[in-house]
Amino acid sequence: MENVFLAYVSGENTASGTLVTAFVSPIDKEHARAMITSSQPFLDWTSPTVVMKRAETYIQTGEPVKSAVSASLNHLQQAKKIRNHIAHNSSESERDFAKVVQNILLTPPLSAISPGELLTSTPTSGPCARKEVLTYFLEKLESTARALIA
Repeated sequence: MENVFLAYVSGENTASGTLVTAFVSPIDKEHARAMITSSQPFLDWTSPTVVMKRAETYIQTGEPVKSAVSASLNHLQQAKKIRNHIAHNSSESERDFAKVVQNILLTPPLSAISPGELLTSTPTSGPCARKEVLTYFLEKLESTARALIA
């Protein structure tokens, strides 16, 4: 996400040749990154709403970043909640993860499952019906990446 964004604000076209008009004029990607990060130690690319707002701030109309992220909002938020539970294993992350489990499996399991168990499961119904959950998320992330560069 970051590399594509920096390419666009540095003047690169989309894969189809569409010109992306940026509101800044950096000399290269490194300069673009320095401009956007300013005094921040890093940029958050995991929050879809933050990325869409950043796109609106630095790119005229925010496109194609804004629409690609917006179309993927649900699964990006779910992926972040799974990631957060793996990284933090807190009561807050567990609560958010439980909601993702409910949305993916539709019927909550009798006992709590781990992120690894969720990702390796193959639900019989719901958004991941007859597909391993990890494969489902990887396909969705690939689709988002394709939309970002279209």
